Amino acid sequence: MKKRTPCSAILMLVVALSASADESLPNDEQQVVMDKELQFLVKECSACHGENGVSTNDEVPSLAGKSADYILENVEKFYFYERHCPDAEYQNGEPKSGARNMCDVADRMTRQEVMAVGAWFEAQTPPATD
Repeated sequence: MKKRTPCSAILMLVVALSASADESLPNDEQQVVMDKELQFLVKECSACHGENGVSTNDEVPSLAGKSADYILENVEKFYFYERHCPDAEYQNGEPKSGARNMCDVADRMTRQEVMAVGAWFEAQTPPATD
Protein backbone atom coordinates (compact mmCIF):
# COMPACT_ATOMS: atom_id res chain seq x y z
CA MET A 1 0.00 0.00 0.00
CA LYS A 2 1.37 3.37 -1.03
CA LYS A 3 1.67 6.08 1.65
CA ARG A 4 0.55 9.59 0.84
CA THR A 5 3.00 12.35 1.45
CA PRO A 6 1.93 15.55 3.20
CA CYS A 7 2.44 17.34 -0.11
CA SER A 8 -0.05 15.12 -1.96
CA ALA A 9 -2.59 15.52 0.86
CA ILE A 10 -2.28 19.31 0.62
CA LEU A 11 -2.71 19.16 -3.16
CA MET A 12 -5.88 17.07 -2.79
CA LEU A 13 -7.22 19.60 -0.27
CA VAL A 14 -6.49 22.53 -2.60
CA VAL A 15 -8.24 20.76 -5.49
CA ALA A 16 -11.27 19.99 -3.30
CA LEU A 17 -11.46 23.56 -2.03
CA SER A 18 -11.14 25.08 -5.48
CA ALA A 19 -13.88 22.81 -6.82
CA SER A 20 -16.25 23.79 -4.02
CA ALA A 21 -15.34 27.48 -4.38
CA ASP A 22 -16.78 27.38 -7.91
CA GLU A 23 -20.12 26.04 -6.69
CA SER A 24 -22.84 28.62 -6.50
CA LEU A 25 -26.47 29.21 -7.28
CA PRO A 26 -27.67 28.59 -10.83
CA ASN A 27 -25.96 31.19 -12.98
CA ASP A 28 -27.26 32.73 -16.19
CA GLU A 29 -24.80 35.39 -17.26
CA GLN A 30 -27.27 36.58 -19.92
CA GLN A 31 -30.01 37.24 -17.34
CA VAL A 32 -30.87 40.85 -16.67
CA VAL A 33 -32.98 41.42 -13.57
CA MET A 34 -35.53 44.00 -14.60
CA ASP A 35 -36.88 46.59 -12.14
CA LYS A 36 -40.33 44.97 -11.95
CA GLU A 37 -38.78 41.60 -11.08
CA LEU A 38 -36.40 43.22 -8.59
CA GLN A 39 -39.28 44.95 -6.80
CA PHE A 40 -41.16 41.63 -6.61
CA LEU A 41 -38.10 39.90 -5.12
CA VAL A 42 -37.53 42.73 -2.63
CA LYS A 43 -41.18 42.48 -1.55
CA GLU A 44 -40.81 38.73 -1.08
CA CYS A 45 -37.67 39.16 1.04
CA SER A 46 -39.25 42.00 3.01
CA ALA A 47 -42.16 39.75 3.97
CA CYS A 48 -39.86 38.09 6.52
CA HIS A 49 -36.82 40.40 6.73
CA GLY A 50 -38.88 43.56 7.29
CA GLU A 51 -39.67 46.69 5.32
CA ASN A 52 -36.53 47.92 3.52
CA GLY A 53 -34.71 44.95 5.05
CA VAL A 54 -35.06 46.09 8.66
CA SER A 55 -36.37 43.12 10.62
CA THR A 56 -38.59 43.53 13.64
CA ASN A 57 -38.35 39.83 14.46
CA ASP A 58 -35.38 38.76 16.63
CA GLU A 59 -35.35 35.40 14.84
CA VAL A 60 -34.94 36.96 11.38
CA PRO A 61 -31.87 39.05 10.54
CA SER A 62 -32.04 42.50 8.97
CA LEU A 63 -30.65 42.71 5.44
CA ALA A 64 -30.46 46.50 5.20
CA GLY A 65 -26.88 47.70 4.82
CA LYS A 66 -25.46 44.18 4.36
CA SER A 67 -23.22 43.79 1.32
CA ALA A 68 -24.51 41.99 -1.75
CA ASP A 69 -21.62 39.52 -1.40
CA TYR A 70 -22.61 38.81 2.22
CA ILE A 71 -26.21 38.16 1.16
CA LEU A 72 -25.09 35.91 -1.71
CA GLU A 73 -22.80 33.96 0.62
CA ASN A 74 -25.63 33.34 3.07
CA VAL A 75 -28.20 32.44 0.42
CA GLU A 76 -25.68 29.93 -0.97
CA LYS A 77 -25.38 28.38 2.50
CA PHE A 78 -29.14 27.77 2.46
CA TYR A 79 -28.97 26.51 -1.15
CA PHE A 80 -26.37 23.90 -0.20
CA TYR A 81 -28.13 23.13 3.12
CA GLU A 82 -25.15 24.35 5.13
CA ARG A 83 -27.57 26.37 7.25
CA HIS A 84 -30.67 25.05 8.98
CA CYS A 85 -33.89 25.85 7.13
CA PRO A 86 -36.71 26.12 9.65
CA ASP A 87 -40.16 26.99 8.36
CA ALA A 88 -40.86 30.70 8.55
CA GLU A 89 -43.28 31.52 11.34
CA TYR A 90 -44.21 34.97 10.11
CA GLN A 91 -44.90 36.53 6.77
CA ASN A 92 -45.83 40.20 6.54
CA GLY A 93 -45.95 40.25 10.34
CA GLU A 94 -48.72 37.65 10.53
CA PRO A 95 -48.35 34.01 11.60
CA LYS A 96 -48.46 31.81 8.54
CA SER A 97 -48.58 28.03 8.71
CA GLY A 98 -46.68 26.22 6.01
CA ALA A 99 -44.76 29.34 4.99
CA ARG A 100 -41.69 28.64 2.90
CA ASN A 101 -38.22 28.54 4.37
CA MET A 102 -34.91 30.02 3.17
CA CYS A 103 -33.84 26.77 1.49
CA ASP A 104 -37.00 26.92 -0.66
CA VAL A 105 -36.31 30.57 -1.45
CA ALA A 106 -32.66 29.85 -2.36
CA ASP A 107 -33.71 26.95 -4.60
CA ARG A 108 -35.81 29.32 -6.74
CA MET A 109 -33.29 32.14 -7.21
CA THR A 110 -30.44 32.61 -9.65
CA ARG A 111 -27.11 34.15 -8.75
CA GLN A 112 -28.05 37.28 -10.72
CA GLU A 113 -31.31 37.67 -8.81
CA VAL A 114 -29.59 37.32 -5.43
CA MET A 115 -26.91 39.82 -6.42
CA ALA A 116 -29.57 42.31 -7.64
CA VAL A 117 -31.57 41.95 -4.42
CA GLY A 118 -28.34 42.10 -2.42
CA ALA A 119 -27.32 45.35 -4.10
CA TRP A 120 -30.75 46.81 -3.34
CA PHE A 121 -30.55 45.87 0.36
CA GLU A 122 -26.92 47.02 0.54
CA ALA A 123 -28.10 50.52 -0.42
CA GLN A 124 -30.69 50.63 2.40
CA THR A 125 -30.05 52.23 5.77
CA PRO A 126 -29.12 49.59 8.34
CA PRO A 127 -31.11 49.43 11.56
CA ALA A 128 -29.90 51.54 14.45
CA THR A 129 -27.93 49.59 17.04
CA ASP A 130 -28.52 49.95 20.75
